[in-house]
Amino acid sequence: WMMPGDEDFILDFRLLNLAKADTSGLDFSLSYNVDTAIGDLVFGLSSTYLLKLEKQVVSTGPVFDTVSTAFNPVDVRLRGNATWSRDGWSASACVNHVDSYVDDRNIAGIGDVPIDSWTTVDLNLSFDTGGLSGNSFIDNTRFSLSVLNLFNQGPPRVEIDGFSFAG
Repeated sequence: WMMPGDEDFILDFRLLNLAKADTSGLDFSLSYNVDTAIGDLVFGLSSTYLLKLEKQVVSTGPVFDTVSTAFNPVDVRLRGNATWSRDGWSASACVNHVDSYVDDRNIAGIGDVPIDSWTTVDLNLSFDTGGLSGNSFIDNTRFSLSVLNLFNQGPPRVEIDGFSFAG
């Protein structure tokens, strides 16, 4: 039997969602189509620009803007593409870019560590049979071959407790 005030500690296992996140940003997409004698061409560019991602662990705690820090979204992501299509065939190339960021965890007291940006190239070739074959088994079927990260660009490295990981 315990009297009030005799407790050394109290465990409270209720689940509470006290954290807050406030984010804002801009997304845009541009595209331009051209019909030519060799087929249809489409050029495009899309981007996400993250203005802020403020996190707060509890309502009385400090607010941190975590944009472009390790293990959080970066401020700029871009994707440019060019596509050719004709008679069921299409080929496309895409360039993807993720902006640089900073590892602000102050590992070993060395302060903020810059992490490089990352750019990759993807290719795709496809053929859509439409109703061309006369064979109901493959009518309206698309065959595709894709190569992601054509030049095998490794992501930038981030140090975690003495180990280097892809960031």
